[in-house]
Amino acid sequence: MTDILPADRLARRITAHRSAHDADEVRVRVTDSVTSAYRTGYDGAVSRRDGTHRSVVVSVRTGSHWSTELFDGAAPPLPHPPPTDAAGRVSACLLDPATGQPCPEVVDAEYAETSSEVTVLDAGGLTRWDHTHRRLRHWVGGAGGQHLEGAVTWGDRLPDPLVPREERLGLLAVRDAGPGPRGTMPVLLRPAVALHLVNLLASMVNGTNVLGGMRALRERVGRRIAAPAVTVVDDGRLDGPYGSLVDDEGVPTARNVLLESGVLRGFLHSRATAAAFGCPPNGCAVRSQPDGPIGPAVRGFALLPGGGGGAGASGGSDGVDELRALLGTGFEAVAVCRPAVRTDGGRKIRLELFGWHVRAGERDRPVGPVTLEVGLFGWLRTVAACGPTLHHSAVFRGLAAPAVLLSEGSVG
Repeated sequence: MTDILPADRLARRITAHRSAHDADEVRVRVTDSVTSAYRTGYDGAVSRRDGTHRSVVVSVRTGSHWSTELFDGAAPPLPHPPPTDAAGRVSACLLDPATGQPCPEVVDAEYAETSSEVTVLDAGGLTRWDHTHRRLRHWVGGAGGQHLEGAVTWGDRLPDPLVPREERLGLLAVRDAGPGPRGTMPVLLRPAVALHLVNLLASMVNGTNVLGGMRALRERVGRRIAAPAVTVVDDGRLDGPYGSLVDDEGVPTARNVLLESGVLRGFLHSRATAAAFGCPPNGCAVRSQPDGPIGPAVRGFALLPGGGGGAGASGGSDGVDELRALLGTGFEAVAVCRPAVRTDGGRKIRLELFGWHVRAGERDRPVGPVTLEVGLFGWLRTVAACGPTLHHSAVFRGLAAPAVLLSEGSVG
């Protein structure tokens, strides 16, 4: 590995080569990453695997046309993340708090730490930064089958093993659910459920999709399309789970407000979609697959919490008790047994859920599977309140949501 060039020398060599072949502008991004992953299962034995990886993104402008290429390969020797209580974190996910023994419903758990060194060379000079990302997740057998749950942190934050354990206990509590209520009623969505709706919302405000089947949204910019409780941002800056100083096209990242108190403000853009809209790119270009195209995508897409919760919050109470009291009598959704699908020609969203029938603000009995159907945009107008704590998903990359109270939904 000693013959692998340092990132800055590699970037300068690529820039000089491309500039010598009539390129008007060259941007090179080199990312060297090291990952340590810890995994455990029923027997409690913890295994560890380590790996390094280098990716190089080269963007070249000739005239007004930009083209981008990606190269993958071996990274130079990098220091592994400093030791943490990784074994304890994955093991804590497996334990039954009542007995202190492994919980038989848990299939396995994984904790991964990734540290990256990023080097970008463009017309503005050489820029470097470091980023650390941590993910704790587990697979648990609960209502409707196996569920993948967990939490994501970054920087100096460490994931709380109690968060996935509390989610597991919530899943196990509704395993023996019976028939649920039917009709139109208030619905409380726990964060893991709300994320399925937020995931569809992210696709709806993607510039590529707006240019396609969501063209009508272009006429709604500056107008209210959601309840006042709804504010949505995509914050790709460095202080985030997938943060960066620049996107995959070299555009500086930013905190983009997409919906503000229910008012549509804008969309996720790459250079291409921004040019089609006649607006500047906003740092949302992502190459989702190593050999795929670059397009607008999320880095830190969040339905912001209410009650003063911050975008970096994780763990702790999700405020569901307070929201349940506001709900009164209705349905509390705890787990999704099938992913959200669009129905009625794409105008509605349907989820199959397990949860609780709630009476007078208190859990009455576990119910499920229950079908919840809401309008593709209609659910945004029924958001009565959001919980105070933001949950960063270990399932949907770059998405976060609090608990959400809908004033009504069709339950059957």
